Amino acid sequence: MKHYSYHILRVGLGITFLWIGILILQNPALWFSSMLPWAQNAFGQFQHPIMYAVAGLDLLVGLLLLVDAFLWLVALIGIIHLITALVASGINATTVHDLALIAALMTIYLESKSNKYF
Repeated sequence: MKHYSYHILRVGLGITFLWIGILILQNPALWFSSMLPWAQNAFGQFQHPIMYAVAGLDLLVGLLLLVDAFLWLVALIGIIHLITALVASGINATTVHDLALIAALMTIYLESKSNKYF
């Protein structure tokens, strides 16, 4: 991948993760309600702490993508996080966006793992 396109992808993903983290912090109940009933039942009593942890993870992934630190690890954590979100929320209107984010994170993972990045 050309050097500049890699950084455009990295920064775009960073902004996306930061934005989602902020949106979850603003309305955790709304985001929790997007989960499938089995996930809501399993985690219902911990609704706010779980959503704050998810928002924190999104903010951390976004920040580390923006500052270009620990990229292969951050990308791997982001991939696992998004797959977990797909399992908890099921196939719906936003699934296609999550799949695109997973593909973009896979690109960051593969490129950063093969380069000098930690």
